[in-house]
Amino acid sequence: MASKNKTGNYLGAAILVAMTAGIAAGAVQGKDARMWAPLGEIFMQLIKMLVVPLVAVSIVSGAASIGNTRSAGKIGIATFGYYFLTTIIASVIALALGVLFQPGIGLDIAQIQSMFSTEYAGRGQQPGLWEIIRGVIPENPVRALLDGNILQIIFFSVLFGFGLSALGREKAAPVIDFFNTINHALIWIIEKVMYTAPLGVFGLMADAVGAFGYDVLALIMKLLSVYVLALFIQTFGVYTFFVRFFSRVSPVHFFKKLSRAQIVALSTSSSMATLPVTMQV
Repeated sequence: MASKNKTGNYLGAAILVAMTAGIAAGAVQGKDARMWAPLGEIFMQLIKMLVVPLVAVSIVSGAASIGNTRSAGKIGIATFGYYFLTTIIASVIALALGVLFQPGIGLDIAQIQSMFSTEYAGRGQQPGLWEIIRGVIPENPVRALLDGNILQIIFFSVLFGFGLSALGREKAAPVIDFFNTINHALIWIIEKVMYTAPLGVFGLMADAVGAFGYDVLALIMKLLSVYVLALFIQTFGVYTFFVRFFSRVSPVHFFKKLSRAQIVALSTSSSMATLPVTMQV
């Protein structure tokens, strides 16, 4: 265990070094830093390849191990309440900082939109509440797996896991053991893939800085600073309170375990990329 933690610490440090080197390469090479983009693209493809099956089998295993529907109901209510409350708090923090610092003043909105117009052009209008609810329920679980629809995969996996739990340990044991075995195999693969994370992070950062340049990035620096401040308050203020008084876990221990996931999130700008790291912890 000590060896594994030591390896994780080295990997976190290597990712930070790679991120710094990527920024430097992008600043020096400019548009030519695009040559490093395949490193990041390959890393993200490896992560995406593993995330969908990992989420499915781990949730099935976890839900099946709960034991009874009453416990599942309590956990579900507590989870929903936690996410609802922390989301409300995060919204209040964001609105308060926005009013206080007004980070959008002085920004050329047209220029900022042009940076992301290609990525978001095809997304259309935001769906309503009922569209969101319907979108969580898969018409075909296999199609959800093929499309990589994480919310639908989670919904079906939770129900499937609860169904296995309701059958009783004797009947469900072979299926649960099957999913547990797949879960362990996927975690082993992810541990190996994460050794390539520094190369992937270097490629992603070099490409991003080279494409946008410091002049454009400077335009959103104030906005980014306020955003980071909001994250800091939410993470080290709100989450520290919940971790300390509800889970009875040391905040220092919690954030030490969380550090690798935070580094990956910062360097890849992808919550999906953090899932394997988070589930390892």
